[in-house]
Amino acid sequence: MGIKIGIHPIGTGWIDIVKVAYENLPNQANYMSTSPVPLILYSFLGGSYAIWWGFHLLLFLAWSLFAISFLFRKFPDFKLLTAFIFFGSPFWLSLLVFIGHYDLFTISGASFAVFARNRYLKIFGIILAASTNPEQAVVTSMLILLLSAVLGRKDVRKLGLSYLAISAPIYLLVRIGIQPVGNAQRISMITTELPDSISTSFGVWTILPLVIAGSISIMWFIFGHDALSRKRLFATACVVFVIPAIFAFFISDKTRVGIAISAAVLMITWKIFLEHAQSKGMNPTIYRERIGLTVMLLVLTPSLYIDRLAEFRLPYKEFIDLFM
Repeated sequence: MGIKIGIHPIGTGWIDIVKVAYENLPNQANYMSTSPVPLILYSFLGGSYAIWWGFHLLLFLAWSLFAISFLFRKFPDFKLLTAFIFFGSPFWLSLLVFIGHYDLFTISGASFAVFARNRYLKIFGIILAASTNPEQAVVTSMLILLLSAVLGRKDVRKLGLSYLAISAPIYLLVRIGIQPVGNAQRISMITTELPDSISTSFGVWTILPLVIAGSISIMWFIFGHDALSRKRLFATACVVFVIPAIFAFFISDKTRVGIAISAAVLMITWKIFLEHAQSKGMNPTIYRERIGLTVMLLVLTPSLYIDRLAEFRLPYKEFIDLFM
């Protein structure tokens, strides 16, 4: 799927936004002014587009290798299925078509928070995600807490409270430390762009579920009916899919936003499903036909990725533009 969609670095315009935000600190020049991690990175990497893309590509590959190796060790009986789910996941494909975007840190941070056994590594993951996009981390913490209420699991509730306890103070500190300027704030931008966002969403609404749901549908198709009751399965779907889809509908960044805020709850759901399958001693070979059917559906699905205001992202376009 990654080869089919194509590697696509974030546009030069986005890196320029980071540059302007960095040069105007402590005043808020744009929405990136309240994202400490990319600003810190810019202070080291500078404004070279090639260096920025190359550095983030290496980080993306390193995280992917680390994540899949960890999942193989955690779920040794389901290596093939785990690899298929991970590399077909909406957030992995999203990072692949946004090389250089700060979503790499919000999503990798979420992966540490959800899967790491070490408490300090979990805390590091939450701090990384919250310091990259504080507002988004607060929303993610709310989704985790909502999921914990649906599932009735104390461990998920503890993670949600930890996410909120770390992300909320970071958000407040950033708001206090950076002097806000009108529409430079994220919430103001969302409000201003709301009419256009809604109108363009009606044109791409049939594509949004395909991109956001991604491999969660694969997981439910294979394991969901065994791991959760129908009522909890439906309620979980609302938290993991429906609510993020609503965010994508009303925000101009479209699918990327829905994917980023739901990454943590999607990972939690994966973890629950796979742990259930492993604890029950399920034979992974019985799922090969279902996996094959899903692969066929993914291959037949058009490789469309919706960006801001319903623009399509084209594979390798930024690389071509850089050298043409």
